[in-house]
Amino acid sequence: MGTQADRDLALYTQWLGLAEFEVAEVVEDRALKQRRLVVVPSHRVGVCPLCHKACDQRHMHHDQCEVTDLPMASFATTLVVRVWQFYCDRCGKFFTPHYEAITAGVHVGTQSDVYTLPLEGPRQPRPLVASKGVDRAPAFSTDGHWFAYASDAGGKSQVFVQRFDQSSPAQQISKAGGSDPLWAPDGGGLYFLDPRHALMEVPCRGGGCGGALRQVQGPGFAEPGDWWTRAYSIAPNGRFLVIREAQRERAPEPRIRVVVNWLQEVRRLVPPSRGGQ
Repeated sequence: MGTQADRDLALYTQWLGLAEFEVAEVVEDRALKQRRLVVVPSHRVGVCPLCHKACDQRHMHHDQCEVTDLPMASFATTLVVRVWQFYCDRCGKFFTPHYEAITAGVHVGTQSDVYTLPLEGPRQPRPLVASKGVDRAPAFSTDGHWFAYASDAGGKSQVFVQRFDQSSPAQQISKAGGSDPLWAPDGGGLYFLDPRHALMEVPCRGGGCGGALRQVQGPGFAEPGDWWTRAYSIAPNGRFLVIREAQRERAPEPRIRVVVNWLQEVRRLVPPSRGGQ
């Protein structure tokens, strides 16, 4: 279950709702009503820009940007984005993955929207998706030109893909419902969960996603616990990490057995003693 501090960080991560980032540090000054949140990328693996090897050797970290005066409850909140520097033992080089923007779910009059917060230049949030329904689970493509999300604005949760610059309208990907989109590491496909929680995939190219849907894993592949937490992830080598409820061993049901004529059965099985007793 982790410590109380771990549970508090997980709660702040869920509350903040930043795709692919998690809260690593919280500092509060209740007297001044100030809060400082430090977020780090959820994935602890970086892909070398030279040889494309997945690297997990972290050398150091640095704070990429600081966004001040976020309106969160009654506290003046400062958001700090902290990124890691990795070492590639194949190239012998250090590198820091580039993050152009982070997306956030914002709870306002439209229930839940998808915003983008640039990490370079003017750091002003702007809406990417703001429908009357619940818009959630944003995910960027590997080249940063596209993003996928789920929305129930039409009455049922579906998965959509749109250009990040919003130069074209959103394209609906799922047919019979979908949620929790996630791009393949090579950008050649988009995964999502259908209403049965089966893992589906649609091919993607430079011009967007389309083509025949393919079921990769059957129903119950992953079990989302809430709207904001994707129940699965994928490593650069294509292997999946999945959240599922552990199978509980069922205790045997208590039973009462009634045996009739048991005395006669004992006499039959146990011969009488030599003394006739």
